[in-house]
Amino acid sequence: MTAPNTEPNSLPSMYDDWQDWRQAYTVHVKEFNDGPKTYSDEVLLKIRLKRLGFIGIGLEREIEFVKENVS
Repeated sequence: MTAPNTEPNSLPSMYDDWQDWRQAYTVHVKEFNDGPKTYSDEVLLKIRLKRLGFIGIGLEREIEFVKENVS
């Protein structure tokens, strides 16, 4: 499972628990890593990370973390 650089302070309401949240994070990052990493892929990643509760500078840092740690 892919680990985020940081996590939001509170669990977004659409998730039942942190394990469910972490699984969603892993799926989103894997889809980005497996794709061509175009501008539109980065925009989609940003939307998905926003849904996971990342905002502001935390969102930008998490996107950079994902891009730098491509597996």
